[in-house]
Amino acid sequence: MRECALAGAEVIRVETERLAPRDTGTLAGDIQKEIKKQTKSRVEVKVGPGKKGWYGHLVEDGHVIATGERKGEMVPPHPFLRPAFDAKIEEAQETFEDELRRRLGL
Repeated sequence: MRECALAGAEVIRVETERLAPRDTGTLAGDIQKEIKKQTKSRVEVKVGPGKKGWYGHLVEDGHVIATGERKGEMVPPHPFLRPAFDAKIEEAQETFEDELRRRLGL
């Protein structure tokens, strides 16, 4: 099930990378997937920025500038994670199911 979940997550990871802002390319180049939690019957996969793109949540949700000349100014959100998920969840589920069938020989 682990590999099936990762295959489905890859669909969302690719779309997230495509939608991520490319001002510097760091964020778009650091979209990763990883197993977050696993039990006997469930696998949770996290898709999102890694360490280099740590600021991805600030881009996604917007934020207030904390220092400098623009202190207190609101930076508007630039959603890319949620739109990627919404656009590709069905395809990700189908990919998961296809990979499961393939592994089970069905």
